[in-house]
Amino acid sequence: MNFQSREPVNHLLSIRGEGLVAFNRDGCVAITSPVFLALTGAEVGADVLLGLSEAQFSHWLAQRCTSGPPFSGIARMRLRTLQDDSRRKEVIEIKQGSGPATLLELAWYGEASEATTGVLIVRDVSVDSSTDQAKQKFLATAAHDLRSPLASLSGFADVLQTQTLDTETQAEFLKIMVDQAALLTQMMTEVFDLARMDAHNGKDYRFARSSLQSMISEVAAKLPLPSGRAHPVLVMPQAPVWVMADTAKLTQALRQVLTNAYQFSPDGGAVRLEVTTPGDINAPGTVCLRVADMGIGMTPEQASHVFDRYFQFSNATTTAGRGLGMAVVKMIVERHHGDLRVTSAPNKGTQVEIHLPLAQQAS
Repeated sequence: MNFQSREPVNHLLSIRGEGLVAFNRDGCVAITSPVFLALTGAEVGADVLLGLSEAQFSHWLAQRCTSGPPFSGIARMRLRTLQDDSRRKEVIEIKQGSGPATLLELAWYGEASEATTGVLIVRDVSVDSSTDQAKQKFLATAAHDLRSPLASLSGFADVLQTQTLDTETQAEFLKIMVDQAALLTQMMTEVFDLARMDAHNGKDYRFARSSLQSMISEVAAKLPLPSGRAHPVLVMPQAPVWVMADTAKLTQALRQVLTNAYQFSPDGGAVRLEVTTPGDINAPGTVCLRVADMGIGMTPEQASHVFDRYFQFSNATTTAGRGLGMAVVKMIVERHHGDLRVTSAPNKGTQVEIHLPLAQQAS
């Protein structure tokens, strides 16, 4: 990767409206383009950033994130990219003046080795592109999946209207219709959640310094429980744990994970939610929320598709899943600059870990 000639690179990226920061093999800033400085609102010359280490540059950029979670850092971006190529990007918010915050998408490109050479590409994603139609493609898939419960409801309603059935059969048919209506409602809610998140591209989040214990306690207290099941067992530190979060959306993600834990453990058993810090030995400034159940678990194939949209989970002992809920959770967690991990085995239960960056100390 040759960084010796910066002017052609700067010219090309200026046409595309993208900024660039390049790092040499010593892990220091070698190039910062004018577009990058403009996008970040930096009132410094490019030479001021030259020679900064990855850690120093990461700290500088994190300090410019005046709203929302701060930049997670070059080291974590590199690690994520090596583990999962789809995680090479994250979005930060830069507040300039009295206007609305600017959403910047950061993308890390580096050699797949321990060498520190790499580039950070930055672009403004505050304005949706009118030509980007890919975000709406999943609605066509959703329409196909919605037909099944609709057809079931229509069929049973027609039988009840046109035929005389005994009381027991009527009750059975009505229960099936109620279950199908509940499934249809759940699917439509998740589909519209995904559509809204894709359309807004993270601009509808409202971050604030929030107490994790308070959020978890409220979710657990209001969680609808299956008949005969106990509330989740909560294990949390006494000292307050603070995160930068959109409380409503992070609550939605926690509720979905806990609901899954109960749904896929139909034979009972405790559902446990444990909070530990640090959440990741590779990132000491994080907290881990670990939800564990003693349910049916997943096969290796199911586990590999747990975050895929529209991958249908089916099991003879429980309601089929449509593969939307965890996709929503993944989008929410990643918008909080967190990591989502799932481990599971058939008949041994499932464990979901949400790793979130801790909020900085209040000034």
